[in-house]
Amino acid sequence: MGDSMNRIEIYKMLEYKGGMALINLMAMFRRRKNTIITSIPKKVLIVKLFGFGNVILMSYLIKTLKENGIEVHILTTESNESIVNTYKNIIDKGYFIRDEHFIQIPVNSLLMLKSIRRENYDVVIDAEQLIEFSAILSHLINPKCLIGYYMEHLPKYKLYDISIPNNDDKHIVYQYLDFLKPFGLKCESPQLVPIHYDYEDVEYVNKILSKFKPDDILIGICPFVGFQNRLRGWNKFDKLISELLKLDERIKIFVVGSRSEKNEISKYIIDNRRVFPVVGWDFKKLFCLFNKLNIGISCDTGPMHLMACSNCFVISLFGPTDSKIYGPFTDKKHILYKNLKCSPCATNLKGKILDCDNNSCMDKITVEEVLDVVNKLVK
Repeated sequence: MGDSMNRIEIYKMLEYKGGMALINLMAMFRRRKNTIITSIPKKVLIVKLFGFGNVILMSYLIKTLKENGIEVHILTTESNESIVNTYKNIIDKGYFIRDEHFIQIPVNSLLMLKSIRRENYDVVIDAEQLIEFSAILSHLINPKCLIGYYMEHLPKYKLYDISIPNNDDKHIVYQYLDFLKPFGLKCESPQLVPIHYDYEDVEYVNKILSKFKPDDILIGICPFVGFQNRLRGWNKFDKLISELLKLDERIKIFVVGSRSEKNEISKYIIDNRRVFPVVGWDFKKLFCLFNKLNIGISCDTGPMHLMACSNCFVISLFGPTDSKIYGPFTDKKHILYKNLKCSPCATNLKGKILDCDNNSCMDKITVEEVLDVVNKLVK
């Protein structure tokens, strides 16, 4: 784990320092193209490399572009291919970069560049806020117009034709929708777009849930945050599950994890009559399950945004990241956040680099606080 952390931190440092130097060099030789979009473009590419939750969060931006007759493509990593495929109704085409190792991303991106350039995009939107390489890659695609975020402490904007001020005073969904402004487009009352699923997915979930009683209280819990986001984690989910089972005999719990988390998930299955593992389900089945849940509980993760996209009430636990920006985008939510002096520390201004080696902001959230919210909901 230590070696993995060191490799990640080294990559981040190289990407940041090397990316800044290369952008400043490229900016000296570039010519600004279209700084005003005078007509609705035919074809747009969105570059968003990481985080399947981000694809969900920008779904309304994509939907709005699509509804205005624009062909929308996305360039992302292979890790996001399955979530992109659930949005085939609004995403016309996806380009997927192999990403088993961080170092592969720039190499494989450049290998794909020739075929991407053939698309002759009218507009490329670099939707990454902090990653320098995304601006370099977007520039090399050579669109007629390149749009991205303006952040004073990063030189990325030097490669853009149109810069959108990064505004961390509002939710990331609204920040993504700021990309509509250069097109002269507006939207009102945005909502996350539900992912597309099939009849077979509904039947699969219904068969599993058929053994439960109509008045059972179904709760989904996602206790995992991934190694890179470890300080967003909460180490009390095992105790929470134990207390939830005592709270109401009608409560049934689904613990959600990926295939790689199969071994870890077993410690949460303390009663196999009332606690059930959900391991390695695809997004379509998972979404159908979340639609049937009464409550979903998660830290700041991709599954939390999938819960928010569904019909369940979301209880989210926040610490290093800003719930005002990245909280569940739904009216059916309750956010537990301690707002310490040092919180949030993983901000865009700081490059989402954490200032501490512990997550006291998460540790101060108690099991009792979560139980109190659940108790009010089930009553």
